[in-house]
Amino acid sequence: MEEPHIINTDENLLKVGSDEIAIKDFKSVFYQLTAKPDTTTRVFSRDVLVELEDIFLLNDRIIEKLRSYPEAGFLINVVVKFTNGKNKSFASWRAFSEHRWYESEAISNLVITWEFNAVLAQYKIPQKHTLTVKISNSMRPEELLSIIFSGNMEELDDLDKDFFPVVARVDFIDRILGDELLNIVAEWSKSLRDSSIERSPFILLMKKNKAKILTFLNFFTNILIMVASIVVINRYISTLEIVTLGEMSCNQMLAVINSMFICGAIWIFAQKFVSVLTDKIFEKLREYGQTCIFNITKGDKNRQQSLQKREKSSKIAVIANVSFTIFIDIISTVITTVLFKN
Repeated sequence: MEEPHIINTDENLLKVGSDEIAIKDFKSVFYQLTAKPDTTTRVFSRDVLVELEDIFLLNDRIIEKLRSYPEAGFLINVVVKFTNGKNKSFASWRAFSEHRWYESEAISNLVITWEFNAVLAQYKIPQKHTLTVKISNSMRPEELLSIIFSGNMEELDDLDKDFFPVVARVDFIDRILGDELLNIVAEWSKSLRDSSIERSPFILLMKKNKAKILTFLNFFTNILIMVASIVVINRYISTLEIVTLGEMSCNQMLAVINSMFICGAIWIFAQKFVSVLTDKIFEKLREYGQTCIFNITKGDKNRQQSLQKREKSSKIAVIANVSFTIFIDIISTVITTVLFKN
């Protein structure tokens, strides 16, 4: 008996329905005329060193991926911002690759944009995809939120860098292509060398928790100084041999009043002194960890050397000021303990 003919329906799982095609085609036209496509952003926080060859390598990988898709238009735009506020814009990759990097200024950030109209088999109209990669010496969380919610990377100014030297954003119609492009940037970021500027893990840990540490240090030091001053004043008053308040002589009363004023003055002076000391530590910690991730222009190389020296001086300053604060705490504790026992 002849077996019934089995129809393979698995291939239908790969097909896009006519209604979905129509919606996607309309969506593409609508986005091209009026709005933006869907957006995905990915950040990379590792402190890296980026050279010109790395930029070329990233472009080669992106182009290699895009070559697997027929295209109906392809543009590359590169914008370079320097630390002096000047910008250089390159309307094509050729213009960027032929530029001689003799600038004496260091690069602040570099933004590369690939605009690609992908011709996908299941859609009649080419689908525009835009990949934007920003490499920056300075990216703080506020900027990241601006990227995520506004999607406007070009408007970001370099502010206070701690976190995200590489940020990639893809605007897409086809999610598969968008994810593939972001994965290429992720793999590229992993291949970059670590920053050449040496940093102390301990100081970086203090920097990360600087507000909590310095608030505690300020409060604890002031408490110890207040307790030590009270113990000293009490010890002094006890030497006056005052039996009762009614039997106090004029000199004894003046001595008590003066000691109270001196104690108050010590508290006020100590509070301001410790505040200045912790503020100095805070400022040094805030400055610590600055980096120059670019190694392209002459200015980049000079900046790396300058930051390396600054890192050492900031480290010494932080350790010295913290040690001095701890020394004050120890002295206050010793005074309190010795006088209290006696």
